[in-house]
Amino acid sequence: MQRRLAALAVDGRVLVIGAGRASRYAVGRVRGADDSEIATLSAEGREVRDLVRRPVHERTPVGYRRAFLDNYEPNVTPWLPIDIRTRLSEPSRSPLGQPAGNIARLRVRPSQFQRWVGALTADRKAGRGSV
Repeated sequence: MQRRLAALAVDGRVLVIGAGRASRYAVGRVRGADDSEIATLSAEGREVRDLVRRPVHERTPVGYRRAFLDNYEPNVTPWLPIDIRTRLSEPSRSPLGQPAGNIARLRVRPSQFQRWVGALTADRKAGRGSV
């Protein structure tokens, strides 16, 4: 753990406060540190990142739509439009069309789960994939 923290400090991803056993670590950025390795951002993402990083006094003040808040029902009314919700949920979808991981075992009939395991095992033995 200490070696990893030291490497992160050298890269400028972690700030070391104090010394020895009293050291504390803070997520931050040392001036001049490059954060391009943290995540690959789309053009829209870079634009949002740059807007958020601006000092507060340089940001355009915004309000809210009172009608939206008045009509909002928790757990019923969506915050985001359907196209954005769909785009955000795509990376988490299972290629089998079922929930991923342990949840799948609870929601899928045992016979269906056994067929999937059998197919994956056959693919693995044939060298077409791994489980």
